[in-house]
Amino acid sequence: MKNKWLKNSNRQHLRYSMRQASGIALALVMGISVAAAGHTQSVKAAVDTQTADTGVVATTDTANQTTETTTIGKNQISIKDFASQVQKVTGKDVLKNAGIKNTAAATTNEIAAYLLNEADSAVNGGENSYNYDLYGYVKYFNRISDIRNAGDKYKESLYKCFTKGIMVGKSDGTYSSTRKFLPKTKITKDEAKKMINRLKNKGKRFKLSYDGQVLRIINLPKNYKDYPYILASFPNSYYEKKMWYTKQRTKNDLTPAKTAKLMSDEDKDLICEKVKKNLELRLNIDYRKSLTSDWKEELSNTYRDTSLNRSLNAYVKAAKARKIVASSSQIVVDPSSLWTDKGGSSCYVRVYTKFRVKSGQVPSAKSSLQNEVIYGSYTALKNLSSKKTVTFMDEIKVNVSYTNGKMTSYGIDWGGDSLADVIGNK
Repeated sequence: MKNKWLKNSNRQHLRYSMRQASGIALALVMGISVAAAGHTQSVKAAVDTQTADTGVVATTDTANQTTETTTIGKNQISIKDFASQVQKVTGKDVLKNAGIKNTAAATTNEIAAYLLNEADSAVNGGENSYNYDLYGYVKYFNRISDIRNAGDKYKESLYKCFTKGIMVGKSDGTYSSTRKFLPKTKITKDEAKKMINRLKNKGKRFKLSYDGQVLRIINLPKNYKDYPYILASFPNSYYEKKMWYTKQRTKNDLTPAKTAKLMSDEDKDLICEKVKKNLELRLNIDYRKSLTSDWKEELSNTYRDTSLNRSLNAYVKAAKARKIVASSSQIVVDPSSLWTDKGGSSCYVRVYTKFRVKSGQVPSAKSSLQNEVIYGSYTALKNLSSKKTVTFMDEIKVNVSYTNGKMTSYGIDWGGDSLADVIGNK
C-alpha cells in the first residue's frame, strides 16, 4: 500500500529508523485509512465482548521461561499445550523452529504472542498478514508502554499481534493512548482460549484506529454517530460533553465523523501535532531557563499569525517577574474529535490536559492577569492559583488554508487558544 505520508520530507528519518529496527521496508505512518489487516473503523464491528478481556493478567512473574520448572498453576497453560491448540486451528507446528527449550513451562504473554504471530503469518500471507502502516503507527507512538520488558526475540511479535488485534494488553489509564502487555506474565487457560479464538476468527479481533489505538464498540456514548470511532480508554463524558465551539456548530458544519471522511489522516495528524506542541510549550515553563528566544520562535510557529513578538515579550517579562514554574503531566489531542466548519477554513480539536503551577505568584482567575502565568489570548482557571493539578478539557481552534485540495498552511487561531473555565470563558 503506497502511503502519501512518504511525500512529507520532514518525516523521512522515521522510515529509515523503523527499517533498521524491524529489518523490513515499512510504508510508514501518517495518511492511511483505519483499515488494518481487514479491520474497519466501524464502532459496530464484530469483536469479543470488551469487558475485562485484554489478553493479560495482572500478576508478577520473574522466572526465566527457558529454565522454568514443569510445575505450573492450575489455571495456567503450558507452552506445549498452547502450541498444540494453535496447531489445531491453523495446522501450523509453531514449536518446530521456535527454539524454546522447556515447553512444559507456563505460557507467558510474550511467548503467546510469538507463537500466535508465527501461526497467523503462516496461514495469512507472511508479511501480508498485517498492515504495515498501522504497524508503523504502533511503533512510532510507542503504543505498547512496557515493550522494553519483553525479550528481544518477542518484541516484534508483540507489535504484530497488537497490530492484528489478536492481543491488545490493558489500558494504561483513562485518556491513555498506550497499553501495557506485561510480557513476562503467565496467561490463564481462559485467556489462551480467547487469543486462539481471535487467531482463528478475524471477525473476533480487536479493532484499532488508524493511528494504533484500541476501539470500543460497547457502552457507547449517546452521540457516538458523531464520531468516526470511539476510543476504548476514553470515557463517554469526553464525547458527550458539549464544548463552547461545539455548541455553536450548525447543521452546515461537519461532525468529526463527516470530517474524517474528507480530511486525510496525514492532515489530521499534522494539525493535532501542532496543537500538542503549542500546549507543551505553554504548560511547561521554568522562568529561569525555558523562556528563551528559541522557545518564543517555536511557540509563535504553532499559531497561524506568527507576528506575536509583542505579546510573547510581554509574557516573558511578566512570567519572569512572577517566577513561574509550571509543568504538565498529560496532554491529549485526539484526531477523532476534529471537526471543520462548512467552508473547511477552520477546524476544532478537543484537548485534555493535566498540569499545575509548581511555584510563582499566581493571580486569581477574575483578575484577567493569568495570561501572565500561562501564555495565551485568554487564561482564566479557577484552580490555577491553588498550585494543585488543573484538569482542563476544551476545543482549540485551528485555521487552515488549502491550495488545489492540499493543505498548505495551518496554525492555531489567536483567540481560539483560550484556557478558561470561569466567567468570560468560552
